[in-house]
Amino acid sequence: MAIHLDLEAELPADLLTVDALALDLDGTLARNDKHVSDATIAALARLHATGVAIIVATGRVYPATVGIYERANIDGPLIAASGAMAVASVRDYAHGVAGAASYEPMDDALYARILDFCRKHNLQLVIFGRDHLFAKEDGEAVRVLAERNEGEQPIVADLEELPREDRLKAALFASDAEYERIRADLAAEFPNAARSYDGTIEVTSPATDKWVALRTILEGLGVPVARTAGIGDSANDLPWLREVGVAICPSNSVAAVKDISAYEIGSNDEDAVAALCNRIAEAREAHS
Repeated sequence: MAIHLDLEAELPADLLTVDALALDLDGTLARNDKHVSDATIAALARLHATGVAIIVATGRVYPATVGIYERANIDGPLIAASGAMAVASVRDYAHGVAGAASYEPMDDALYARILDFCRKHNLQLVIFGRDHLFAKEDGEAVRVLAERNEGEQPIVADLEELPREDRLKAALFASDAEYERIRADLAAEFPNAARSYDGTIEVTSPATDKWVALRTILEGLGVPVARTAGIGDSANDLPWLREVGVAICPSNSVAAVKDISAYEIGSNDEDAVAALCNRIAEAREAHS
């Protein structure tokens, strides 16, 4: 069970020795309006300057996330599409450096089952690609996901013909009532499906998730998992938060995340991550 972290007191030793900080985006870094504040951007840049690797791990599409690094003027790894896309260096990726990114798209069989499931249950579907969102038609799912992805408007396309490399994640949109109706079928058909707070049901290749991507990135950085801290708020953050050396949750987190976290900070809408990053940076600066 998480204990409240008093940022006015001396920081626990395990927070002073972290070499990497992995952060969920929605509900953690971003405020409730889906945007990351200037104060949080400045705090990330400050902590990065002390030698801590910053790793944003999100369900968003890549272009809706990389702006965080650009605003902070930092380089580093980025995990997008719930782990289906892992970028070792956002600057290398921007310059087209070979091997800067790895992908784990859904295979043909899984993708066909998703399309069939949506037809059977009359669900709207948005597909996350490497650099774009794709949808068969406009609708509520498109509006919700565009808002969540920094205004990135899905490209209207024939999803049946979408190339495999752009089938990174499926987002099925279901109201609460629809979700209860399809819940049993969903669990049987897609055991790794996770429902996010905005009503979307996310499915990726069973070969990946945020933890698989994060573990690979940490190996590339040469950072031990034990010296990695992570901050997340939702049930889909549980697999990777259970693995990192220090798990931290904002106060708006679901109960299951609080149960496995070491520390609890303030809410995402209060820029609690910024306050924590500044406090860790201050302590590291004092000892440098």
